[in-house]
Amino acid sequence: MTDKPEVKTIFAQVRQPRGANDPGAAVEGKYIVEDGVVTLTDPKGTPVRDEYGKFYRHTLVPPKDDERQIGARLTKKFRSALRGKAGAPLAGFEYGPLRYPPIKVV
Repeated sequence: MTDKPEVKTIFAQVRQPRGANDPGAAVEGKYIVEDGVVTLTDPKGTPVRDEYGKFYRHTLVPPKDDERQIGARLTKKFRSALRGKAGAPLAGFEYGPLRYPPIKVV
């Protein structure tokens, strides 16, 4: 019986703060480290794939590679792959307040 590696959590900044009322934006990622390889996973430890079937992995090169930095980098790359075109809002979602048309009272 083999033990599953620990699923670790990383928060990667994807937008810097803009002024006093804007804290910026970050995304959460999960990863495991097994045999010197960082692999992006879901919360249960299953490796994630993008729409083309690509896994998000990186072989650590000690001492220069830090697993948390690599986990953050992989999280950003995976997020970009899911979003498609760089900087495009996720389908159906945009950052910022929701804009509703004025309500008419009859």
